[in-house]
Amino acid sequence: MACAVLASAACGTPVDGGLDMAPSTDFGGTLDENGSPTRELSGKVTGKGLPLADVKVCVSPAMGACTMTTSDGKYTLAGVPIVGNTAVVFVHAGYRSDLVPITQNVISVGIAMFPDDLFDAWGTTISTATLAGNGTIAINAAVSGATLTIDPSGAAGPFYLSSTNPDATVTEKLSGSVSLFVNVTPGTYAVTIEPGAGKTCAISWGWPSSLPNTALVTVTAGVVSSVSLSCQ
Repeated sequence: MACAVLASAACGTPVDGGLDMAPSTDFGGTLDENGSPTRELSGKVTGKGLPLADVKVCVSPAMGACTMTTSDGKYTLAGVPIVGNTAVVFVHAGYRSDLVPITQNVISVGIAMFPDDLFDAWGTTISTATLAGNGTIAINAAVSGATLTIDPSGAAGPFYLSSTNPDATVTEKLSGSVSLFVNVTPGTYAVTIEPGAGKTCAISWGWPSSLPNTALVTVTAGVVSSVSLSCQ
């Protein structure tokens, strides 16, 4: 994801929701007891600008291997599969659960979780209630003037951040900010960013797609699914 939500394009300290550090890709794998290749994933979780302890961090699907963050918000999660599409889920009371899809070369993910009260306030700002049974896609990319789409379509959005609130009147992405699709029906989606003439985007969080500037992500009810692209 290259940059934090509500932070500078240089990946400074985020306010709430998003990546807190650039993903590390120095891969070194191991084998589990069944001989399947796995790796460790580490990082730091914050909430409301502070380290967040006791966050449950699990491999998805089926909530596989799990660990908890320590008092400084840090975690190390062993047993993360290398083969196939993998996601990591972050869960803490008072915060919106966050699902991060990753590829085999990512070994470090740090996030700033979305507080429930902030998320509810956003829903009021954009006059879009979060419907039970639906999820949210949050897209981070350090580029301004871009536009975003998801396929299949039908969700509300995209809503682009204006200062600290999604603004229904903003029609293109602001640099160093997050963009939201809300009331997304559970399923798998292709998230495409149009970064502007002469620019291309690489996936930081998300699964590969055959389409340019596109990442795949799964959406689960009541969960924020985070996608990140690095554009230049």
